[in-house]
Amino acid sequence: MKNLKTYFLGLVPKPLLISILGLAYLLVSYELLRLGFLIANRQYFAGISAGQVLWAFVYGLRFDVSALLMLNAVILLLYNLPGFPGRQQWYSKIILALFWLANLAGFIVNLVDYGYFGFTQRRLMFELFAMPKEIMHMVPGLIGGYWHSFLLLAAAIGLFIYTSRKLFKKLDKSIHYRFNIFSEILSLLLITGLAVLGIRGGLQSKPIRQNHAFFSQHRAAGYLALNSTFTVLRSLSQPKLGQFQFMPREQAQGLVEAMLRDSNETMANREYPFLRQKQFPDSEKKLNVAIFIMESWSAGQIGAIVGGPSATPFFDSLAQHGILYTNFMANSQRSLEAVPAILTSIPAFYNNNSLIGSQAEMNRVLGLGHILLKRGYTTSFHHGAKVGSMGLDAYARTAGFLNYYGKEDFPGLADSMQDGTWGVYDEEFFLDALSRINSFKKPFASVIFSLSPHDPLKIPRYREALFAGFKDDDKFRRALRYSDHSLKVFFEKAKDEDWYGNTIFIIIGDHPYHSMRNSFTSIFQVPLLIYRPQGLVPVRNDGIASQVDILPTLLDLLNCSAIHASMGGSLLSGKEEHYAVVRHGAEFAVFDDRMALSSDLEKINGLYDYRNDGAFKNDLQTAKPAEARKLLAYLQAYIQQASHAIAKDRICRAEDVK
Repeated sequence: MKNLKTYFLGLVPKPLLISILGLAYLLVSYELLRLGFLIANRQYFAGISAGQVLWAFVYGLRFDVSALLMLNAVILLLYNLPGFPGRQQWYSKIILALFWLANLAGFIVNLVDYGYFGFTQRRLMFELFAMPKEIMHMVPGLIGGYWHSFLLLAAAIGLFIYTSRKLFKKLDKSIHYRFNIFSEILSLLLITGLAVLGIRGGLQSKPIRQNHAFFSQHRAAGYLALNSTFTVLRSLSQPKLGQFQFMPREQAQGLVEAMLRDSNETMANREYPFLRQKQFPDSEKKLNVAIFIMESWSAGQIGAIVGGPSATPFFDSLAQHGILYTNFMANSQRSLEAVPAILTSIPAFYNNNSLIGSQAEMNRVLGLGHILLKRGYTTSFHHGAKVGSMGLDAYARTAGFLNYYGKEDFPGLADSMQDGTWGVYDEEFFLDALSRINSFKKPFASVIFSLSPHDPLKIPRYREALFAGFKDDDKFRRALRYSDHSLKVFFEKAKDEDWYGNTIFIIIGDHPYHSMRNSFTSIFQVPLLIYRPQGLVPVRNDGIASQVDILPTLLDLLNCSAIHASMGGSLLSGKEEHYAVVRHGAEFAVFDDRMALSSDLEKINGLYDYRNDGAFKNDLQTAKPAEARKLLAYLQAYIQQASHAIAKDRICRAEDVK
C-alpha cells in the first residue's frame, strides 16, 4: 500500500499536489467560518432544523470552492507554471505573500459579516465598494463598540498565518519534486480547467449566483450556505439597480396607496412602501393553484380576445367559462422578467437589466410560494428547458417554489421529445408536470412554463400532420396552435383527477412575440384567463391589468389573510380605477381604465386614448391637461417607491419570509 501511494504521488507534480491540499485547508477554514457565522447569529437561525443546518454546511461547499478559486486562481496558475519556479526562495515568498493577502481579505470579509448580518439580515455584497469612505469613518466607532470582535479578527488572522506557514513548510519538505515537462503542462491545463469549472459552480448553462443557495423555504438556510467572499465578489459583476426620486417620500407613498391598496388591506410598515396585510372575515379556501405561463402568447393572436380565425381554439373554449382579461399587460418584454412579475409581483422597469442576475437578486422577496408554503401547500415550478436556464430555477425557489423540474428531470428523454434548442416539447412536459402534480400532497401550487411558441418555432414531427390543414399559417401561428393543443391534452387528462374541480387555473402570456409588436399597446398585451371548473362566474373583463396583479388577485380568490408586498393590486377589488405601469426602452407608460400616458419620467411625451389609439398617434395632453398631470404624478410616485424598495432591500422584512 505504501509503495502504491508513493507511486501515485510520484505521478502528480509537486505544485499540483500542494495546491490541492492547500485548497482543502481553505475549505476547512471556510466551514469553520460558517460555524462562527452560525454561532454569532444563532437567534436568526433558530427556526431551521438541524438537518437543514447540516445540509447548508454541505451545500455551501459549492460556493466556498467558487469563492476560493476566484480569490486564488491567479496564484494557482503562477504556482503551477512548468519548471516549478516555486523552488526559488524569492518566488515562493511572493506566492505566499499573495496567498496571505488574498485569503486574509476573504477571512476579514466573512468575519465582518458576523456583525453586519445582524443589521441587514443578508450577506454582505457590494457595500464594501459602494461606500468606502463611509465604512472608513465607521471603523473607530466599531472598534470601540465591538472590541471583542476585533480581537477575534486579530486572533483569526494570526492563526491563519501561523497554520498556513506551518502547513506549506511541512508539505514542501515532505513532497519531493521530479521534473517532468509533460505532466507539468498537463497539470497546468488541468488546474486551469478545474478553476474555471469551480468558479462557475459546475457544468450548468449559467454560473452560480447568490440565489442558487436558497434550497429551502427558510431563507436563513441559504444565507448560511453562502459565504461573504462569494457574495461580495459575485456582486461586482452584477448590475446595480438605481433609484428614482421625484417628490417627497410621503407624497409618493400616498399616491401609491391610492393606486394599489384595497379596502381590506392595511399598510404594515412605512419603511416598506408596498408591504400590506390582507384581511378576510371568512375562512381561507384551500384550493389548488396551477399557473400556466405561456411563452410568447400575444393577445392579438387569441381569437377569444380579437375575434376572427383563431390559432388557440382550446383556450378560446375555456375562456367562455372563466374570467378573461382583454386589456392585460405584461410588465416585461423578456421571459426572465415575467417570472418575477408574476410570482413576486415585481415589475421590470430597468432598461437592459432585470432583477434576476442583478445585485438586488439576493434581496428579500415575498413570493406567492412563500405565502402558500406557510399554509401547507406543496409548491413546484416546471420548465422544459435545461436546469439553470435564465436563472429561473434559483428565482423560483427564491419565490417559494421549492420543487423545480427541468429538462434533466424528464424521464426517458428521447430526441423526438425535444426541439434541439431549448428543451422538451410542451405536450410531453405538460404531461410530466401532471404526473408529478398527481403525486403531490394537496393542496398544491404549481407553475408550468411553456417553451412554445419560441424561436426556432419547431413542433414535434409526430404532430405535424395534426396542423397540416392550416396551410396559411406561418411558423409562429403553427407553433402557437401546438402550444394550445398541449394545453388541451393537459386539461383533458387532468379533468379526471379528483383535485381538478378544486383548482384555480391561471393561463397567462409572458410577453408578446416580437413580430406581433406593431403598436405601443401590442408590445405588452398578452392574454390572462382565470378558470375554475366550479365556482367562478364567466366574465369578459376589458379593464386594465398587468402581471403584477396576479399575486394579490390569487390571495383574494383564496380568501387568504396574508401579508404581501405586491407592486400590483387585486383585480377583484372594488376600486374604481386600476393601473398598469410598463417600460419600453427609455419610455415609460402608465395605463388606467381610460387613458395611457407616455413619459421619460421628466416630461410628458403624450396622453392617449389607448383603446381606440393603440399606436399612440393622437396626443390628448393639450385637451386633457389635468388628467395628464395626474397620471404623470402616479407614474413618478410608483417608479420612485418601487425603485427605492428594490435598491434598499425594502420589499419585505426578514420575519415575513421565515
